[in-house]
Amino acid sequence: MRRRHAIHALTIAAALALWPAPNAFSQSISFEPAQVLLETGEAIEFARNPSDAMAVDASGGEHVVYFIADEAGDPPINRVMYLHEESGAVSTPVRADHGEAGGGRHPAIALGSDGALNLAWQDYRDSSALYNWIDNLEIYFHRSMDDRFTGPDARLTHTKASHNGDNGYAPQIASSADGTIAVAWYDFNADGGAPGVYVRRSAGGAYDDVNGIDAFRITPQDGSGTWMPDIAALNDGAFYAAWGRVEGFSGVFELQGREIGASGEMGPIEEIAPAGGNFFDPVRLAASPDGTLGAAYSLRMDGLSRVFVRMRSASGEWSDALTLDEGMVNASQPALVIGEGGLAYAAWQEDWGGLDLIQLAVIDTKTMEITARAELSDPLEDARFPVLARNPSEKLLHAAWIERGLEGERRIVSTRQVRTRVDDWLTY
Repeated sequence: MRRRHAIHALTIAAALALWPAPNAFSQSISFEPAQVLLETGEAIEFARNPSDAMAVDASGGEHVVYFIADEAGDPPINRVMYLHEESGAVSTPVRADHGEAGGGRHPAIALGSDGALNLAWQDYRDSSALYNWIDNLEIYFHRSMDDRFTGPDARLTHTKASHNGDNGYAPQIASSADGTIAVAWYDFNADGGAPGVYVRRSAGGAYDDVNGIDAFRITPQDGSGTWMPDIAALNDGAFYAAWGRVEGFSGVFELQGREIGASGEMGPIEEIAPAGGNFFDPVRLAASPDGTLGAAYSLRMDGLSRVFVRMRSASGEWSDALTLDEGMVNASQPALVIGEGGLAYAAWQEDWGGLDLIQLAVIDTKTMEITARAELSDPLEDARFPVLARNPSEKLLHAAWIERGLEGERRIVSTRQVRTRVDDWLTY
């Protein structure tokens, strides 16, 4: 599967030579050699928003979810898959959804405070052949204390829309320190032409089967569409949800968000950015243990796609945008995590003429300056859809992405930050 593209490699090497030298930054960051978690000929994909495609536990184990799409089956047999890496050993992937027909797509995973695996996805099992298996897409959920995902799935939505269009779509998930699990998605329940964003919360991840979803809507029904949400847990039992708002079905999003308090009370809708992201590259949220909140997104400017990050202060004000890429090629699909000590980490993909490269930047959230850069993927491989997560014990950064081969091969690849002597000193 490995390829050697000399022209691409020389082009990338020449361009990277223009970047600031590592010692030009106030910090450095290094990573272990990448590990292949999965290699397959199937067309595997992360979710449309891959923010929650990977979670890392306190022992450094990586929990990864992806899906295999069935575009031709009647009924379709989509599959949500899960794999686990621990100390270099990778489990055999297991199917995590349990629908007899239809199956799931766009999974998102979160580790609970009790160590449980909490998984949400959009599911086709309640749809029908009469409407091409898209008349009743619902959000399903599974909570597992092991990596086998046995037992029944929980149904989170009953849209019962008066139209036969897509209903519940593209869930994102977050887990708070107090054990609350929140799932956000966009849904056509109220309007077949303008979806709204919905959030269901549950203490300990126990979701009842409830008819109707109107009580879970967090965006106004004003004729505009609110699409592709993300959600992050804050440090006080609250959550923050973000989405893209757009009139009609096309165009660049206006990025909005609002806080949902520990008791379910909702704060005002805030503008995160006047423009940013799109249906295939939505906004990504991240929150730190101390409550710092950030949003990463892409935006096309002067014919080139760029990636940006903004931070939200304790007073609720969003900062100006910090540009992450160097503006040499198209950049997209940003990922974001925020750690302690005022540091954030952002990764994204850059298109170097057919081969995408995963780049990473370390950001000082107080000064909004980039303090270190790193190249994560092999320049001779086509790497897409980065996702970031942190070990909650050692506070080290993990990254994963999908590599695409010339003959339809796919690989899930991960790497993790190297612990240095400086890291040991910072513990004290």
